[in-house]
Amino acid sequence: MKKILIAVSSLVIFSACHDKRDRYAKPVIPLGGGIGGNYSIVVFPRLHDTGVIARIFIKYASNTAPSDTNSYDMAKTSVTATGKEPQVHFDSLYTGTYFIRAIYGAAYADTIIAIDSKAPAETDAYLHLK
Repeated sequence: MKKILIAVSSLVIFSACHDKRDRYAKPVIPLGGGIGGNYSIVVFPRLHDTGVIARIFIKYASNTAPSDTNSYDMAKTSVTATGKEPQVHFDSLYTGTYFIRAIYGAAYADTIIAIDSKAPAETDAYLHLK
C-alpha cells in the first residue's frame, strides 16, 4: 500500500511540474507574410492588467525573435483611441506567420501570430508585459 501511495504521489508531482505550454502551441504553417493583404493584427500591450503606451515591433515570416529591434520589419507606438485602451494596428497583412514584441521600459512580451485563409479579417493580440 505504501509503494502504491508513493507511486501515485510521484505521478501527481511529475504531472504538475510538466510544462503545459506545448499542449497549446499553434500548428506550424508556412512562414509567408508581409504587407499587401486583407488581414489586420491589433496589439494591446498590458502591464499589471492595465493598458500602456508601448513600442510594438513586428517581423514578417518569422516565428523567432530577431537579434535586435533594428531587424524588425516595422515598429509603431501604441495610441489610445477615445474610450479605448492603448493599441497598435498592423493592417493590410498577407496570410503568414508574424513575430510580435512589445517593449515598455524594461518590460516586454512576445507572441507569434499565424494567419491563414480561414482567419478573421482582424486578429486581436493582448500582450502581458513582464
